[in-house]
Amino acid sequence: MDLLLDLLLPRTDPGVLIQVIVVGMIFAVALWRFWSRSELRLLVIGLGLFVFGLIGLRVLH
Repeated sequence: MDLLLDLLLPRTDPGVLIQVIVVGMIFAVALWRFWSRSELRLLVIGLGLFVFGLIGLRVLH
């Protein structure tokens, strides 16, 4: 349980950096996968902006 909590809410700066890199890679792969379908491309871009916005809010908090 502690490992899952540390992955979702890292306490150290390197942990957060790894989390941002992994999330960025996931969205890059999703964007590459759905690039040909404009509706899904916009959905992936919107979800990516939302998730990175949440990460930014957590950084400011």
